[in-house]
Amino acid sequence: GMLGLSNRVTVQSGGDYIDSKSHGKSGFSATLSREEGGLTLKLSYLRTKGKLDVDPRLQALLNGLNQLTTLPIPSVAQEAAALASPIPFDTFRSQYISGGMRWEGGPWSVQAEIAYTDRRNPGATQATTGTFGYVSAGYRVGSVTLTGMLGTARSPKAASADPQWFNTLVTAGMTPLQAAQAQAIGSFAAVGANSLRIDQNSVSTGMRWDITPQTALKIQWDRVFVGANGSGLWANSATPSGRADVYSASLNFVF
Repeated sequence: GMLGLSNRVTVQSGGDYIDSKSHGKSGFSATLSREEGGLTLKLSYLRTKGKLDVDPRLQALLNGLNQLTTLPIPSVAQEAAALASPIPFDTFRSQYISGGMRWEGGPWSVQAEIAYTDRRNPGATQATTGTFGYVSAGYRVGSVTLTGMLGTARSPKAASADPQWFNTLVTAGMTPLQAAQAQAIGSFAAVGANSLRIDQNSVSTGMRWDITPQTALKIQWDRVFVGANGSGLWANSATPSGRADVYSASLNFVF
């Protein structure tokens, strides 16, 4: 297990990305495992609390959404609240739960894991969640191990639709300029929420060659299928669905 505090962690990004500074306040983790024969079972839990220094641009967006939630127009107020809820601000709590197994028998080995994570802001009506999992198999021939893997990662929440508030707000008495500003806030929040959403599957194949007891060569090819509004794990997230191929090779040494 683990119990402790962490110092400030700064995550910086350029272009249209918003910088953030996170303070770790406390953390706790525990792991339970069992080994018998060629089977290993493992269960892990991690819980942390932290504080985020909100960028002024993000705070302005959140303030605008919160103002819209007070409007006596149920359809707009409810959509604005849903868009504001997952935005990280001030203190937050996150937890990670995973269960995994590994089995080895003769030349074969099988490994699988499934994990669930969520982050919740105080007072938020919903948490930002994600589910991840993979299963892999390997077959050893002499000093070479051939491997294959299937993986998935997704956010259960559906993608946020671009809100259509302009006509409703004008009909309710707002000026066209005010309605356009409110519409811009909603559209920007929907794009931001979808940029963090995860929806992808992957298939991988590769090999490991143990050249010597201290040296191993690893080669792997991954093909990743990303759903629409599901590229949250990629640096330059995009709205359309897509596909990516990743090739990697590494030479590992033990001294």
